Amino acid sequence: MSDCDFARYTTRSGRVYSACQQVMFTALQLPAMILAAMKAEAAQDDAFESEAQFMTEAAQDDAFESEVQKCNYTPLSVDPTPSCVPEPPSPLPFATPASTPDSEGSSSSRKRKRPSGKPLNRHIRAMKREDRYDKHGHIPVPRKLEKLVEKACVEDAGIDLRELPSTMGGYEAKREDEWEAKVYTLAEAKALGLQVYEWDGRRPVAFVAPNKQIFMVLAGRPDDPQYDSATERVYEALSAKGVKFTSKYLHHRRGDYPTLDIGVSRGQGLPQPVSLKCQPHEKFVANLLANPDIQRMASYASSAFATWAPRTYNYYKTQLDKLFMRMPGLPRIFTKSIFPSMSTNISPQAQTVRHRDLKNCPFGWCAVQAFGHFDPKQGGHLILWELGLAIEFPPGSTILLPSATLSHSNTKILDDEERASLTYYCHGGLFRWVEYDFQIEKDLKHNNPALFNQIWRDRPARWNLGLSLFSTMDELQGGQFEQCEV
Repeated sequence: MSDCDFARYTTRSGRVYSACQQVMFTALQLPAMILAAMKAEAAQDDAFESEAQFMTEAAQDDAFESEVQKCNYTPLSVDPTPSCVPEPPSPLPFATPASTPDSEGSSSSRKRKRPSGKPLNRHIRAMKREDRYDKHGHIPVPRKLEKLVEKACVEDAGIDLRELPSTMGGYEAKREDEWEAKVYTLAEAKALGLQVYEWDGRRPVAFVAPNKQIFMVLAGRPDDPQYDSATERVYEALSAKGVKFTSKYLHHRRGDYPTLDIGVSRGQGLPQPVSLKCQPHEKFVANLLANPDIQRMASYASSAFATWAPRTYNYYKTQLDKLFMRMPGLPRIFTKSIFPSMSTNISPQAQTVRHRDLKNCPFGWCAVQAFGHFDPKQGGHLILWELGLAIEFPPGSTILLPSATLSHSNTKILDDEERASLTYYCHGGLFRWVEYDFQIEKDLKHNNPALFNQIWRDRPARWNLGLSLFSTMDELQGGQFEQCEV
């Protein structure tokens, strides 16, 4: 055995192997092979009597009560392709068990396998969750969703969603009226007839239209003290100490405070979707995107979106997956968030004037999260002008709203207070690019007249089809959603 010397290896479970040292060295460089080996070892371990038992234990740890329930609950998307068939265990790519008296006949060796199987089991379940997220994104857990819906407060809003200012194609909103570029105090807002809506920033509140569809949600926050401390660290990251912003980031249509738009955009004049540049602040942006607390905030916002509007969420996922698959050079700013873009509204006095985000998907949602040190009873409210409300918006909480079609702003905070916010969104032009077969309208008309004529014929109905993706409270409680394509 001059070419390959065999050596004896012992796993954490006490299993003894005899393997070629060269093969072992190569395997250490191949994480995929190691993970496959761990999966096969767990499936073949004596602790599991059968593959069915392994799948049962894994399912109990997951959010679903059974594999059947997981299959049945997958929220419908435009092009659903769920797969719920477990993959069979693959053979070990290296190392065969050494035949020794200790490993074959010792009862103590067998006792060590059961505890060691648990971390392997957890690791494999984590891999399964990653695979499921890649396929379906955030999936609401039925029993948790039922409890959340029961806990939520429901507010009726007398607003006809069909009358909101969307363009005919439903890819963006109509241009807004001219409004005074002013940050109103709470007293001034009350004097204009706005009603203060008290909210603790935790209990979810669903705003429903007369047809019972949920069009806006005060999503709150997770009931986790670590999340509260994470919001403090996010605010520190958004304080941008030592960063000197150029004038184009200081003065804009949303107000006079530093803001950076990060992610993927498809605005007017752009021949195709692009990754937004934040020169010369690339290092600051990179630090924000790498911040684990901000990643957690983005993931929670995405999960809340999937919970309260699963059909709309799945439309986002289906179309954006097509975009990023077709254009792999575009970055996904967060691995666990459906939103392709984020706006950072930087402290110390991030408070917006009345505006609408015209380019955002008009039948979709943006997610806004407030941070900082201010009294939400006195300032920092989210004003929704069409609803006539000034909603208390405590630091650390999340609100989902159709920012393209509802004009919104903030009330002024006190001079010695500080506020920042993060907004996650998606430009409707990204969906138009995908549905135009990854080309502009002019090229579509020339290259594919049949598709162009079909899209043009369906344009008047697309806005209503987009609105039909919104859910009702009864649908959320039932956990089933009929398919609706856009």
